[in-house]
Amino acid sequence: GEKPVEFPEIETTYDGATARKEAARCYRCDAETGTPDYSVRHREDLFSMARMTAADGAKQVAMLQRRLEPRENPFPVARPPQFDDLVFLPANLSRLVIDPYREACRSSFDMGGKLKLEHPFVVSGFGDSPAEVRDAVARGLADAHSAYLGPRPLPSRHAVPWLQLLVDKESAPSPEAAALLLVVADHSLPIQAPIRVAESQLLGLAISSGSVLEEAISCALEEGLDLLLLDGAAAGMGSGYGAWPELAGAPDLRLLRDAVAILRRLGREEAVDLVYSGGVRSGTDAAKLVGLGAVAMVMGVSAGLAAGGRIVGDTLVFDADLSGDDRAQSIANLIKASTGEATMMARCCGKTDLHNIEPEDLRALTLATSESTGIPLTGKRTV
Repeated sequence: GEKPVEFPEIETTYDGATARKEAARCYRCDAETGTPDYSVRHREDLFSMARMTAADGAKQVAMLQRRLEPRENPFPVARPPQFDDLVFLPANLSRLVIDPYREACRSSFDMGGKLKLEHPFVVSGFGDSPAEVRDAVARGLADAHSAYLGPRPLPSRHAVPWLQLLVDKESAPSPEAAALLLVVADHSLPIQAPIRVAESQLLGLAISSGSVLEEAISCALEEGLDLLLLDGAAAGMGSGYGAWPELAGAPDLRLLRDAVAILRRLGREEAVDLVYSGGVRSGTDAAKLVGLGAVAMVMGVSAGLAAGGRIVGDTLVFDADLSGDDRAQSIANLIKASTGEATMMARCCGKTDLHNIEPEDLRALTLATSESTGIPLTGKRTV
């Protein structure tokens, strides 16, 4: 109004710290739908349209001309299925929404009903990294209350749950591991379930090939296993997690789709927890994977980059001039920020728990991604 002094509470209610906290709630809330195509120019156009009048014909023509400019096809035939081609449906299209400013969104969960994690992320890939990098990663994971996946643990002086990968018959199950995951290759039939060597351990299988998926799920259900790790990285589990298999190509999203379909067909959809690995970069990717049926995701290359890695060919080189504190803080920040972004997606879908995101909250933008995930195409009415 013309006399702002009549409303002193507007200025006196918030001190500096409170104002920053309130402003942080709105970060990207008007922009993020789970896709990378919402640009600054789009937002500026929205603001301009909100201020236009019927007489602003020149502005309207200029805006329309910009929109009519031809651009390169963003969905060529050779485009592989990917997380970017999945989008969220805003909750206000189909249901009463929550108040995202006042209602918290839970992200913690019990993996396999036994291992409590604050965040849906597990980090992997540092098996062959320099000792100082491994130590820093362990400190970052301890700070973020996250877990590590790999054939060997991070430095034991840090309290980081270790999900041990039993890569071959020579791998000895460790009583220090929070979980034992037997890697199942194409030649591993019949599958022998891992044996628990400590009372509280989770047991599971790690699968990278659809050819053994049916047998692996049957074994997991018969033996009462807790986890199935689905490795969608192009190189597969056989090359080892220290080799950064994600750098070999786009992830295979069909593993998660097929695993959910098999469990649903058997009427055991929630009998075993699904953990997905392959191409996870952000909280938005994680929220999409939750909608597809996963309870947790593995961050490999993205965590390596956060820890100061540099991509050289098909591996990461850690030659950045960073201290151990810098690397540890970056790992913790990546996990915490990604969890915040994932819960932002859940709030957009009207959820107060990240793990309540459903397939119905998603749509696919391309036929290839729709076929690989089982998510309907945008604009397609399903019966």
